[in-house]
Amino acid sequence: MIIGPDEFYQCPRCGNVLRRGSLVSGNTFGATRYTDGYMYASMYHQFPLLVKCDKCESMLWIEDMEQLTYNIEADYDPAEDPRLEHLEEVDFPEIPDLVRALTTALDFSREDVSQRLFYIRRSIWWKFNDKNRYGSSAPSYGTLDELELWADNCMAMLKLLEPRVEKKEPDACCIAIELRRNLCQFDEARKLARETLTDDDYKSYLRTTLLECDARNPLTARIMKEDDEEEEKWIRMRIALSRADQKRMATPQCILDQAATNETLAENAFEFYLTLAEHGDPETLLFVGKLYLTDHFYDLERACHYLLRSAWLGNTEAMDKLEEYGAEAREGEWDAWV
Repeated sequence: MIIGPDEFYQCPRCGNVLRRGSLVSGNTFGATRYTDGYMYASMYHQFPLLVKCDKCESMLWIEDMEQLTYNIEADYDPAEDPRLEHLEEVDFPEIPDLVRALTTALDFSREDVSQRLFYIRRSIWWKFNDKNRYGSSAPSYGTLDELELWADNCMAMLKLLEPRVEKKEPDACCIAIELRRNLCQFDEARKLARETLTDDDYKSYLRTTLLECDARNPLTARIMKEDDEEEEKWIRMRIALSRADQKRMATPQCILDQAATNETLAENAFEFYLTLAEHGDPETLLFVGKLYLTDHFYDLERACHYLLRSAWLGNTEAMDKLEEYGAEAREGEWDAWV
């Protein structure tokens, strides 16, 4: 990988100078690819197309700004331009700025507005996925507003993809499949994958996403390499756990009935479901949340914690429960478990 010279751009709103890195050459050997289309390659740095001015906070497209020329040998001497002093490199925007860009950085008279809109929405999606990208099964947010934003953004992306999915464009289908899986629409995701991803170039993606659908995992996942037997073994273990969970799933009342006659048996059953919940299955998370709302195990903060995780994974019943109990939880120590 060969890093290129820094690039300088002038904000059209306030005249501030923004610095962005560049790449002369790179490669993707050994890259880690994810089911949401994100790729990490240590020898291939990527740079944002949409940035925030650190002075006026405007959201700006790199290609729309005037690029400035400076003497690289001078090491950005502030004497050449005082605006260069303490100039930090721009980074990929965070979710609140990307959401703001949906209303401030789009010119709907442009021919490429749909591409720019998709870029913003995909960036929001990737930011939400980043926490789960590295192995966590916890939600990337802590409020119902963020949950609603995530879900609305997923649905908006599916809408944008519809014309391309109808044409069976493989790259667009991969994103639509992942969105369906994120929303716990496993059957729809599996069906679309089998119907559209017939090319050998998508063999690894197809294998990974079908396994994750079988495991009822809605989180983004690393695409397995063909010889990755250990990862496949781990996924198949999660599939077995998921199926065993479905067979053993009782109701909160069933455990409460056990508590009336055998306290130890009830506690053991409760511990069993707490363990299963750590695998991130939305139904199990909902189940544990309901248990914490019963008189015997009542703990509102813990209930909301599990309900929020289940709701984030697309469980509508958990969303309804949160609306019912969320206000009461906020009066307590809501921030402590968020």
